Amino acid sequence: YGDYILHAEWRWVEAGESNNSGIFLLIETPENPFPNGIECQLAAGRAGDFVLLNGSNLAEYIQTPNEPRPKFPLVQKKNALSEKPAGEWNKADIAVKDGVITVYINDVYQNTGTNKIKTGYIGLQSEGKAVQFRNVTLRKW
Repeated sequence: YGDYILHAEWRWVEAGESNNSGIFLLIETPENPFPNGIECQLAAGRAGDFVLLNGSNLAEYIQTPNEPRPKFPLVQKKNALSEKPAGEWNKADIAVKDGVITVYINDVYQNTGTNKIKTGYIGLQSEGKAVQFRNVTLRKW
């Protein structure tokens, strides 16, 4: 998939530090549980961060000099937390155009990332505790 707008709503069934979920974007290798691609983080307290999976990259990622690349490099969200508490529905609106990913969480701008990859698979992730999704839609840009 390329040049699209994705909308998804999610909520945590119960509160917890291990609430971790995400939306995988521009996946090149869908066979791997952590594929090569970009994760728009939905983890409690971190919704809107980008996680670079399996060697993927964004122009906005800055490698710390003289240190090895982390296993899961991060491009942090740009604004304060805009998530709702466990039990309440959140929404993510993600636009992907020519490899540029823009994310809004609950109508608050959170992040932009520029990827050399312009098309790929999409995936929903659940890790740690139960998460519910609804109203997942995809439309052409």
